[in-house]
Amino acid sequence: MAVLPLPVPLFVAQGETDTLVIPAVQDKYVAARCAAGQKLMYKKYAGKDHLGVVTEGSPLLVDLIDWSKVRIAGAAAESNCSELP
Repeated sequence: MAVLPLPVPLFVAQGETDTLVIPAVQDKYVAARCAAGQKLMYKKYAGKDHLGVVTEGSPLLVDLIDWSKVRIAGAAAESNCSELP
């Protein structure tokens, strides 16, 4: 089955020490989305596990709020697919 881009931009966050959603699995998902032409921002967070990435003080919270504000303001979504391995 072909992977098609979703009609909305994505922000994908991954804790590098996550044992529930293993980083390698998320990397494959992101690679497939990027290959399909998806506009997405993929960020990994060092020292964060599955819940740690969304707890108070996590840099994800600021990143996601900033990314969302720009989308709500109508700016086109940026993609970091070309920077990913």
